Amino acid sequence: MDSNFVRAPLRLTASLALLTLGLAEDGQFVNFWLEDVNFNCPIDQMLSSIVSIYNNYAEDRIWKFGCTSFPSGNQLGDCSWSVNFANDWTEYSEYQCPLHAVLAGVHSTPNKDHGDRRMKFKCCKFSKNILTHCQ
Repeated sequence: MDSNFVRAPLRLTASLALLTLGLAEDGQFVNFWLEDVNFNCPIDQMLSSIVSIYNNYAEDRIWKFGCTSFPSGNQLGDCSWSVNFANDWTEYSEYQCPLHAVLAGVHSTPNKDHGDRRMKFKCCKFSKNILTHCQ
């Protein structure tokens, strides 16, 4: 792998176990370097994978996301975006959806001067069931 491109993990804590769903790298990158990211899973699907590639020259990331349907015919209700950005420039980003909600969308805005992105997240609640024992 070219040393200018590094895969780095993004730590997001949502009320679902992303790892147990399998991190399939399907789908396409949703942005080019230094472009906003506006990603929403299809209706009644939750985020199941996140892949980013960092470029030292651009000082930015491109992003790819995967979504999956819920087991046993569960549906999502009440979706909302975080009001504020989850992080400031050059600050670590960690976000947790409210209780009994799953991550279903990501918005990020880049800033070349800071070499960083600010993030917002979309969380959706289950309409029928309650999540328990999530990691």
